[in-house]
Amino acid sequence: MENKSGADKSAMLASKQYLSQAVGRQIYLTRRRQGLTGSELAEILGVSQQQVSRYERGVCRVDVDALVYLLNQLNVPLDVFFHEVSLILKELSPETYTQYHSLFFPVVNATREQYVLMKADHYFN
Repeated sequence: MENKSGADKSAMLASKQYLSQAVGRQIYLTRRRQGLTGSELAEILGVSQQQVSRYERGVCRVDVDALVYLLNQLNVPLDVFFHEVSLILKELSPETYTQYHSLFFPVVNATREQYVLMKADHYFN
C-alpha cells in the first residue's frame, strides 16, 4: 500500500471533518424533531450532555454502533438518516459530496418501499 502524500492526507482529514459535521448536524436535527433535549439524548446513549454536544457539532465522531443504537431507539431508519446527511453534506461541502455521492446514490434515489424490495431481491434471488 502506498504512502499518502501530505496533500492527500489533508484532503482525507477535511473530508472526514465534513462528514462528521454533516452526521452531527443530522443528529441535532433528529433530536430536535423528536422533541428531545441534549440531556435526554445523552441519557439514551449513556454519555454526557457535553458529549452529545460534541457529536452534534462534529467535534467528535459518533461510533457506528452508538449511531445505529440511537437511530433504533428513535425509530429513524438508516436510509432516511443518511439521505438527510447527504443533503447536508452537499450544502456544507459540495466537493466532499461529489467525492462520496455514489455511497449516497442508492439512498437518495430509492423510496423506502423500493429499498426494501432491493434488499429482498439481494438476499433471496
